[in-house]
Amino acid sequence: MTTTALLKRRLRRLDQEEHEPVGLVWEGNSCYMDSVLFALLAAPSAFVQRRFFGATDPEPLVRDVREALLSVAVRIRASEEWFRGARILRRALRPHRDALRAYPDFCGSGQQEALEFLQLILSVFGLNGQKRIGAVVRYSKRYGVFTRSRKNVVWNDIVLERTDRRASIIFEIPCRVLRRGRTIACLRYTESSYDLVDTRYRGCLVNCSEELVAVEHFADLAVIVARREDPYGAVSADRLTIPTTLTDPHGKTLRLEAVVVRAGESDLAGHYLCFRRLRDDSWCRFDDLEDEIEFFPDWKTVRTRHPEVHTHGILYFYAV
Repeated sequence: MTTTALLKRRLRRLDQEEHEPVGLVWEGNSCYMDSVLFALLAAPSAFVQRRFFGATDPEPLVRDVREALLSVAVRIRASEEWFRGARILRRALRPHRDALRAYPDFCGSGQQEALEFLQLILSVFGLNGQKRIGAVVRYSKRYGVFTRSRKNVVWNDIVLERTDRRASIIFEIPCRVLRRGRTIACLRYTESSYDLVDTRYRGCLVNCSEELVAVEHFADLAVIVARREDPYGAVSADRLTIPTTLTDPHGKTLRLEAVVVRAGESDLAGHYLCFRRLRDDSWCRFDDLEDEIEFFPDWKTVRTRHPEVHTHGILYFYAV
């Protein structure tokens, strides 16, 4: 048996051991990708349709993307390569990249990244099979001007926003059962340019746009923050403090369960890293570009081995 196979076997064995439920359960390749994709993307209006703007829906594109996503769900669930989820989805959507970019209001290179992001976040964490799954997805986009002299963004009054309340059709969860007002996962990214020539949106001069795709409820995951420092530069993880425990407004202690990093020195060259707590309080690290899984005895060792990571987004997952 190869080293990689042994590592995978050890990871599955650790996660199958009996333990006191903490609200967040890893289930290896049984990661409910089908539930995730049905709940969020089976009718991906927040990503590829333009009904919000009163335009004709690109039905063939919606159908093709839906079929690609469902095909990916089947492939990932049928394999044990759950840590390659983002890469598999990226390949599946590649034939549709140009078509997606033809709809800049809700699509484009940023939305390609958003699809990969949601797929990765929601496939990394398996849930207890007895739990029911539902999701609320919120999308917003705003436009502004990024100035070289002022080195900041002046946002205008154009803010586009919509909310899709999706319940998993597998469990048929009524949307009213979803708790409101808590963002559990989000992706925010900014694109900008100093060139203002012919850069207008709805009559306003713009050279910068910021998009946010948020999952406001998904079973019992909690994501506290996703950050991006500025439209151009990446941030470094060593500048950020990642607490191992938090206290919610009701006084309940939330334990750090995972950290997901959108790594790379540029948006175009980036990839995903995931640091995940195991049952024995040890940690493992994997990303979508490598087959090897690295193990650490504790979180302190993770921070020592990876003191700095260039990133365009960091997520902190805490058990609820």
